Amino acid sequence: MKWAYFSKQSIPSGEAGLNPERPVVMAYELSDNQVLGIGLTTFVVAALGYYLLLKTGGTDKKPVALSQYHICKNQLESVSSKMEQGLVKQIDTYYDEFEGLKDEDKQYKLNYFQEELLKELIKLDDVDLTELSDSDERQELKLQRKQYIKRIQGLLKDLDDWKPKVRV
Repeated sequence: MKWAYFSKQSIPSGEAGLNPERPVVMAYELSDNQVLGIGLTTFVVAALGYYLLLKTGGTDKKPVALSQYHICKNQLESVSSKMEQGLVKQIDTYYDEFEGLKDEDKQYKLNYFQEELLKELIKLDDVDLTELSDSDERQELKLQRKQYIKRIQGLLKDLDDWKPKVRV
């Protein structure tokens, strides 16, 4: 096995399964008459990636550590965005399209939404505010978490009110 460099003109037609019309920059001989070719685009992309890796000093950069406040805030924002951008819209659509759904779909979607809302409640339960030293920050995040919990509980109650309408 050895490395060899070829140009379009140095490869006889059809030899080793290479297309003579397509220039090959580099090839690796695997065994008798079997050659693994690397095309020009692949070679340029690999060389550019290697150059950039050397120029930037690699991936030795350390991630910035977040404070406990920012960790908790990110957890709360994650729940909020999933709620407002996903679940609430889907639940509203469910209510709007309820009459046109099959009975199995009505029950399936109702169960799905309840499970997703319970998952979000569990995520809110995992937000640990006891580690926060600043009482103002703790109070702010505690109020946000409380609002999200009440919002989810309200959505769960609304879904429970729709259960009698679902015939299975």
